[in-house]
Formats: sequence, C-alpha cells, structure tokens
Amino acid sequence: AMFLRLLARLSKSPKAIIANSHAGKSSHQRLGYRPPRWAVLQNGIDLQDFQPSMENRESVRKEIGLKPTDKIIGLVARYDPLKDHATFLGAASLISDRPDTHFVLVGSRIDEKNEIVMKLINELKLEGQVHLLGERKDIARLTSAFDIATCSSIGEGFPNILIEAMACAVPCVTTDVGDAKEVVAETGLVVAPGDSAQLAEGWRSLLAMTAEDRTQLGTSARDRVSGHYTLDASVERYEALYEDLAK
Repeated sequence: AMFLRLLARLSKSPKAIIANSHAGKSSHQRLGYRPPRWAVLQNGIDLQDFQPSMENRESVRKEIGLKPTDKIIGLVARYDPLKDHATFLGAASLISDRPDTHFVLVGSRIDEKNEIVMKLINELKLEGQVHLLGERKDIARLTSAFDIATCSSIGEGFPNILIEAMACAVPCVTTDVGDAKEVVAETGLVVAPGDSAQLAEGWRSLLAMTAEDRTQLGTSARDRVSGHYTLDASVERYEALYEDLAK
C-alpha cells in the first residue's frame, strides 16, 4: 500500500502514463494517479498466429480423445483466484447433461497435480468431460480448436484470451470484467462475474445456434479483431504517442 501511494505521488512526473485498458486507467485513478496525460493503448495480436484452422480442430480432438463432432468449451488461464476456475467448473456441471460437450482448461498449474481443481471436478462429477492440459506453448493451436472460448475472471484489465479466441473465429462468453464487454461487443455474450448459472446459460445459448450461425458469429469476431486489435494497430498507437511526446 505504501509503495502504491508513492507511485501515485510520482505519477505527476512523467509526461504520460499508459494503460492497456480503460479499466486499468480507472483503477489507477482511484489509487490517486494524476499524470499530465493518460493514454489508453489496448493490446493487439498477430492475426497470422491466431487464425481459424480445421486442421487444428481435428488434431486437438484426436489428441484429447474426442469425436470430431464433440463440442469444446475452452478456458486459457493460469491457476489464480482472479481467474475463477470454480465458477467455470460450476457452470460446466450445469450443462454436463450434454455428453458431446467437453471442457478444455489450459494454463500454469491447471493439471492433475492441482488438488483443489481435482476435488472440484470429482465433487461436480465432471470426470471424463473436463480435460486439464496444463501449461502449453501451442495456445494458438488449442484456441482454434474451441467452439466457444470463455473468460470466467472476476478481475481483469484487458483479457488477451478474448482477442486470441476471436481472431481464431471462436465466439466468446465472458464475465463483465475490465474491457471485456467493449472487446467482444456484439460478437459474444457477457455475463455477471462469479455466476455459474449465467455462464452456463450463455454457453447453452451459443450451443443452441446452428453451426452456420455460430460460424458467422465467429467470423464477425475475427473481423472485429482485424478492425481494432491487431498487433500492427497497437504498434502504430504506441509510435504515434511517442512521436507526439517527442515534439
């Protein structure tokens, strides 16, 4: 707390302070940050790295042991209370009546060594439907295999997992945290944080869509990333700020 107060006092010194989300800017303003200038420069990703791939859809299902027609709801997030895996798994239990729907969790400490996660899976009777892949390097490959991507966090600034999934033409169901609502806009669904019932209902809504309609929603999601959240656009925003400050 003392360190944060010191940083807030020093915030008047730089010409500008950059936040990667509007939520991050608001959070620091509440802490007392008062710079001469704020710049909200949201993140961007490489559309060549994250893109739709039927090959990835097939290979990931084969790797996990799923049928080609099985649906995957995915969550890419390290194990952390803010990521709220408990709410994700609670929602999974509410649609476990769909044997063709599987839940793929990827991230640091998301494996069978995590006793808390394993206990939840056992208590909710989700064995066989939840697949814990742990920390992986092939995030783009795995993400492009999802039918639905999820951010279940109770606290975020700018959730990169959303634009990564959207770039892969995967529609998202996200909790209303940070800039998530602005990011997905009309291409996904936004639910209250910490509410398994709402999250499950959001999944059911997307699963109830025809394959064609869900594909169109995913295409709209990729188009949104292409128009707002590319790596090139992010670099241009930083360059423009630096050039303006240097004048």
